[in-house]
Amino acid sequence: MFVHQSSTRRKACVTCAQAKRRCDLRFPRCSRCMDRGFDCEYAIPPKSTAGSRDQSIDQSLTWASPRTNEQSVQDTVLMRLPVYDALEIDISTKYDLFYINSFPYPERATIRQEQVDFCILQFKDIILQLVHQNRAPFIHHYSYLDRPPVAYQDLLGISAMYCQKTPQNQSITFSMLDSRIASLIRSSKSSMWSTKDYLLGVQAMIIYQIIRLFDGNIRQRANAEAQFGILETWASQLHSTSNIYYNQSDTEPPYQRWIFIESARRTVTMAIMVQAIYSILKDGFCTSVPQMTTLPVSVNGAPWDASEDTWWETTFGLGGELITYQDFLTQWNGGQALYAGTYESILLGASSKKPPPTSKMSLSYQINIIDPLHSHLSPNLLSNLSIKESPIPSPGPNSVLIRIRAVSLNFRDLLCLADSPLYPTRTPPGLIPCSDGAGEIVSVGPGSKWTDSIGDAVIVLMNRDWIDGDVDVVSMENNLGSGTSNGTLTQYMVVQDPWVIRAPKNLSFEEAAALPGAAGTAMNVLQSVSVGKRTTVVTQGTGGVSCAVIQYAAALGARVIATSSTDEKLQIAKKLGASELINYKTTPDWAEEVLRLTHGKGADLVCDVGGSGTLEQSVKALRQGGTACLVGFLTAPKPVDILMFLITEAKTLKGILVYSKAMLSRVVALTEEHDIHPYLGKVYNWEDAPQAFEQMRQQNTVGKIAIKVCGSLDIWAANLLPGRFPRIINYPAEVRVGRGQKAVSQGIPARIQTIGTRNVFPVQTSSTPTPTGGTGGGSGKTKYAGVNMAGFDFGMATTGTQDASQILTPPKYVYLALISHAGSLLTPTPSAQMSHFVNDDKMNIFRLPVGWQFLVNNPGDQLNSGNFAKYDNLVQACLATGAACIIDIHNYARWNGAIVGQGGPTNDQLANTWSQLASKYASKSQIIFGVMNEPHDIPSITTWAATVQACVTAIRKAGATSQMILLPGNGWTGAASFVSDGSLAALKAVKNLDGSTTNLIFDVHKYLDSDGSGTHTDCVTGNVDVFNNLASSLRSAGRQAMVTETGGGNTQSCINYVCQEIAALNANSDVYLGWVAWAAGAWQPSWNYELNLVPTQNGNTWTDTSLVNACFKRT
Repeated sequence: MFVHQSSTRRKACVTCAQAKRRCDLRFPRCSRCMDRGFDCEYAIPPKSTAGSRDQSIDQSLTWASPRTNEQSVQDTVLMRLPVYDALEIDISTKYDLFYINSFPYPERATIRQEQVDFCILQFKDIILQLVHQNRAPFIHHYSYLDRPPVAYQDLLGISAMYCQKTPQNQSITFSMLDSRIASLIRSSKSSMWSTKDYLLGVQAMIIYQIIRLFDGNIRQRANAEAQFGILETWASQLHSTSNIYYNQSDTEPPYQRWIFIESARRTVTMAIMVQAIYSILKDGFCTSVPQMTTLPVSVNGAPWDASEDTWWETTFGLGGELITYQDFLTQWNGGQALYAGTYESILLGASSKKPPPTSKMSLSYQINIIDPLHSHLSPNLLSNLSIKESPIPSPGPNSVLIRIRAVSLNFRDLLCLADSPLYPTRTPPGLIPCSDGAGEIVSVGPGSKWTDSIGDAVIVLMNRDWIDGDVDVVSMENNLGSGTSNGTLTQYMVVQDPWVIRAPKNLSFEEAAALPGAAGTAMNVLQSVSVGKRTTVVTQGTGGVSCAVIQYAAALGARVIATSSTDEKLQIAKKLGASELINYKTTPDWAEEVLRLTHGKGADLVCDVGGSGTLEQSVKALRQGGTACLVGFLTAPKPVDILMFLITEAKTLKGILVYSKAMLSRVVALTEEHDIHPYLGKVYNWEDAPQAFEQMRQQNTVGKIAIKVCGSLDIWAANLLPGRFPRIINYPAEVRVGRGQKAVSQGIPARIQTIGTRNVFPVQTSSTPTPTGGTGGGSGKTKYAGVNMAGFDFGMATTGTQDASQILTPPKYVYLALISHAGSLLTPTPSAQMSHFVNDDKMNIFRLPVGWQFLVNNPGDQLNSGNFAKYDNLVQACLATGAACIIDIHNYARWNGAIVGQGGPTNDQLANTWSQLASKYASKSQIIFGVMNEPHDIPSITTWAATVQACVTAIRKAGATSQMILLPGNGWTGAASFVSDGSLAALKAVKNLDGSTTNLIFDVHKYLDSDGSGTHTDCVTGNVDVFNNLASSLRSAGRQAMVTETGGGNTQSCINYVCQEIAALNANSDVYLGWVAWAAGAWQPSWNYELNLVPTQNGNTWTDTSLVNACFKRT
């Protein structure tokens, strides 16, 4: 492994020393040896200057090749790493995941001083990263979450202590460090360390060595040098046993196995790297480059920082491709797109390319008042703006570090830049301006609720006081970009957890940055009255807030009358949703025009952005009892007398002060639901930010002005690699895979081509039987037709007990096919399946069953955020198709054997879960709530109806007031017994909050096999009589039902009877809203599941099962 050089140095090369001649110590060959053609060797090479190193050593991290006394080198090596043959990675064999090529003997190499400095800076940052984020480039954040070993607790404690080191506590800090290292060494000698013990031991020793080698304390450096051999020995042991452990740990989950082997790979590499950099710092060279260049590096490092789901999706459960460190450098230098996280940055920093000298610095614009006019109209206003550089901050407890990607401007930003007396707070020197920004989370502090959201796109809230309710706590001093609160025109900023909100998934960073000030304020305006279909709203101008009021008022169904100064701007307002247009230049008395358009009544709401210059007309344009919202003051101040209007006509004048977090949350929901995109008038680059302020000063831009924000790493990359730097800033896209993106579905076809395809259920070519329908009052086709998407319900027994190990989240589908049945067809992702069913089979509804235990740890608990996020991915994929989506708790009215409301969990506990789910999807009209799957053997149906009522009440109170709710009965909610067992009668009593039964739909199931269980491939009935009889009862009761489970095998008998059943439902479509067949989703082809409806995919070609093709597919 790494060769440790003694601190004693020879004064001449071996040849000059033997000849007793003066040696000029030039490296790699002294002048005397070069002139005479002698071999030139140094027992310990001389420490050279940075200049001579650059001349003698190639910058691409190749190495010099003097003839070396191999025996002397071997004598200095405490333990050599074992040599393995390179093995091809194949899914069907066990393989060496650690080693790729054999190591040559060490040779001498060096890098430039600035590269050494860069690597040392990165090493020191590792300690902070460990303390603040419980992770490091070689310590995975999931490794020691549960029951952290004592050695890891010691490591965290020492690291935290070191981060707080002062001259006063330095002595005790180093004393504690020495004690913990001694304890670690004793542990290695007194007990038989396992491979995982060696992993932790090496990781801890690397951190301890970083502290001691690069702190500057001479005694600590000496102690570290004395223990080089220990680190080498442990790393060698880890290397030699890791593959054995990995290939014998088949019982561990694949993700945990990958975390271990990837941690081991990174840890051994870092052990060598740290000592190599120190050797170069001290002696001017290192001897470990040939070893490092043959160590393996993952081609895609992004899964290391991402979630488990993303790992599954990007690696198919195999961990990803490996290449050598040398190949990694070659590919990077050759222009191939590679992920560059902290670990990869260290690898690159020690290679051919100059590392970014400011990679740990953040640029910000700042305000220093130079212009004495203090006016937002001053032509010298931009002289107040300058750039400053500061270290990237680290997030503290319950906070996040956000990489700002875009900023948008508001008029108040102009006032703050001028330190205008029109704004209520003064602008202190050095203030970072702007209140609106969007970016992604790059790290989190201890206790942050965003821990599982690294890489997520987020919006920063402007004010730090107002969560919800009335505005009575907002301090202007706390608003970003004013008073004492730095703003968003910076590359990195730390924000407390409550003041971050998820960005809409349909927006770019620039669009997301345009939301808070404009759309948040617009929502404050619109919530001043009850805006709906019979509401008339008037807007002024086409600035950011006015455009947002137009868009969101139109989305809520309101009539919008827009005023502006030019016909061109009014046409933009029309495209945004305005129904009537008024040019206030050609129609100065625009209030009279509003009254004419409303037949003398006036508007319900006016959004006034002009201030005193427009206020009189705004009040005049209102109906009696109407409201004018004061948002801005673009016109010059002047006295206004509107008192009599307000009193005699009961009109309201309301000042609008920013927005609450709840308002912005509603904006996000409406933005996604209606696919609203903020109108961007102009977008400027980072370096042109002053021009953006100038554009704002001119006050002639339609919509919002945005600024793209780039980082110092991006700037360095753009200069270093022209045309290629987007590969460096791909981090957000890399880690956000799995949140509605298509990485997996795009990757599957290529993988299918490599392992072959086969049709599991070939399409039947026989003619479809003539359906035998019912005689009801249907229009000929049910409103809904679709399939169940199984997976999150796997492992659920009819007792309501779920084996969590059997749950299949979407990324694991691919893994199962690969490891268990190489060569068989992969199961397409649910997103791909649903898109096919909608686009090709014309289906429009999906049922998404999930175990209650998956959603909450215990009845009545809050939703498990990690698990819910996984389930929400499926829900969002469903919503993206435009289909209706049924959320189905699949627990058979039980929790671990006990019946809900009848000896088991209480009604309130189930209702609590539904309340949380309903609040998540209250704004989604496509969502349907399925209270419970197949209750059975319920002692009291009336008591069960009370349980259902509690759930309905909770859902409606949570804000889901209009969506359908499915009410299940007893007896597996079977259609044949729904009337006879009292289910229909009992559930008729369930009501909405207003006492109505609107959108309360009965939930029924019916299979077609011999015992009605849905467990046989053959069918014996079409259920025509069953559904006709139930239809009559539904008509008598004035109610409707949904068949959420039915189906059969892919056999001719089922084709005959299922088609008859669908015809019967269509014939009674006045009472049957639709049907959902069982089941597609996570079923693997190799399982030969009886009722499998999963389609097969070959490239862009889809093949349905015979039953879908004959009966379920709509034309």
